[in-house]
Amino acid sequence: MCIAIYKPAEALLPSLETLYNCWDNNPDGFGYAIRKDGKCEIRKGFMKRTDVANEYQYLKQYENCDILMHFRIATHGGVNPQNTHPFPITNDAKQLGKKSIIVNKCLIHNGVLPIEPRKKNISDTAEFALRIGEAGLTNVEAVELFDGFIGTNKVAFMNGVGVVTLGQWIKSNGVYYSNATYSYTAYSHITYGGGGKAKSGYIGYGGYGCTAYGSKSSKKDDKEYFGSSGFRDYVEAYEPYYEYLTDKEKEELYEEYRKGWFQNDEYEYEYSPEEKRYVRKAEAKK
Repeated sequence: MCIAIYKPAEALLPSLETLYNCWDNNPDGFGYAIRKDGKCEIRKGFMKRTDVANEYQYLKQYENCDILMHFRIATHGGVNPQNTHPFPITNDAKQLGKKSIIVNKCLIHNGVLPIEPRKKNISDTAEFALRIGEAGLTNVEAVELFDGFIGTNKVAFMNGVGVVTLGQWIKSNGVYYSNATYSYTAYSHITYGGGGKAKSGYIGYGGYGCTAYGSKSSKKDDKEYFGSSGFRDYVEAYEPYYEYLTDKEKEELYEEYRKGWFQNDEYEYEYSPEEKRYVRKAEAKK
């Protein structure tokens, strides 16, 4: 479900190998923003793995600056350069998809926001940035407004002064990551929507069924679901008894997550001697 990265000015840039891990796990586009001269320089729309190495050389020139980076897996909107992050926080929708722009403030995001984009083929994050811009909120005001019900989402806001983050981030060597997909190479990837043939060697998701193409995993392998780092975070937050669920219950849980149902119900469980496993009680407790 994407990976967002915040590298503070005092931290070293992650290695190229680390950024390749981010791409291999989140290959639907790459972009970044650099805070310099009191502004945010956005460069994005990089759709090839080779772009990572090319842009790494540019990033090295600004290692002493705050930097936001983002590697995308598409959930809302098309897979195209315009939907890569970061997004300027603006009331002008035409600026959202620009691949090179200098702005006053911007953001990156990892997760699924429960909002419906008003424009066709833009992502939930682009809509989020546009709504903040239309409301005229400062980054601090946006953080104060959304803190407390951000759920498992992670957001980083940048302006000419600094960076503010929301959500639970992983800190490694002074750099903040929205999930652990920076730390390993994996080639399982969930594609959302109507299923059909996925990228070669990847896993396609089509409703309740998961079909593997190539030889990456079997149909009932949990890796099919955990190819999405966001779903892994969701399970850790809301479903501590995941290992006890049946295959059907896992599929239903994934469908809830995919649709962005971030309710905070905590289910009670009881042991079933007949089934020899823990099962959900009928009622969820608040």
